[in-house]
Amino acid sequence: METKTSPADLIDRLRDVLDRIQAGARFATERDRRVVAVLAAPAAKPSVALGEVVEAMATLPPVDEDFAADLAAIRAEQSRSEPPAWDE
Repeated sequence: METKTSPADLIDRLRDVLDRIQAGARFATERDRRVVAVLAAPAAKPSVALGEVVEAMATLPPVDEDFAADLAAIRAEQSRSEPPAWDE
């Protein structure tokens, strides 16, 4: 459930709002009775320890002598697209 708040109220109570967000609350900030922002704690991201990456890489088969040629062949088969033009 979101608690609706005005920007002025948010500024006045920022410390309390942040404490409540950290505890799991969500706040919807409104301007002219329209929600313009929702404040919530970020979603927890699963993390992988460096040691786990090292262990996983240690179980990979060794690179053979044709590896560079294989990569070149893969790149040659891929279509190349032009980067988007920058707006002036």
